[in-house]
Parts: sequence; C-alpha cells; structure tokens
Amino acid sequence: MEGYKEVRGKLGFGGVLSRILFWGWQVLMVFWFFSYTVSVAPLVENATSEFEKAGAGIGIGIAWTFILFFWLAGTVIFGIFALLTRPSRMLV
Repeated sequence: MEGYKEVRGKLGFGGVLSRILFWGWQVLMVFWFFSYTVSVAPLVENATSEFEKAGAGIGIGIAWTFILFFWLAGTVIFGIFALLTRPSRMLV
C-alpha cells in the first residue's frame, strides 16, 4: 500500500495503567517464584530420610504449581486489559 502511512492514537490513562499492572504482575511473580525456590532449597538438602525428601519434593511441586497457576491467571486477566486498551490505528 504505497503512499499510505499508519497513524497511531495516543495511549490513554487506562492503557498506561493496564500496562503498568501487567508488567508489575510479571515482576512480582518472578520475584515470588525465585524467592520461594531459594527459601525451600534447604528443606530438600537438610532432609534426613527418603520420606522427608519425598515429602519436600511433593510439597515444593504443589507450591510451584500454585504459583504458576496464579501467574498464568493474572497474566491472562491483565493481558486482556492491556489488549483492550490499545490505541487505535488508521491508515491515512
């Protein structure tokens, strides 16, 4: 399409807020995931029996699943808001 130029609208307050919430959620969840992983690492290392190691492994796996579920749910919710508040585009 020769001769046309794409013009974008300006991002409003809702768009800026939704992007801040989206990326803030990502940073928060990365921090939560890694801080949890670092804090539970000694549980497996200091386990004295096979039963303790198995229990720690199962508990850590359940907690990781919990964190990843909430990470995904928040990403979908905040991502939808970010997509719905995109600025309009026009060819002129």
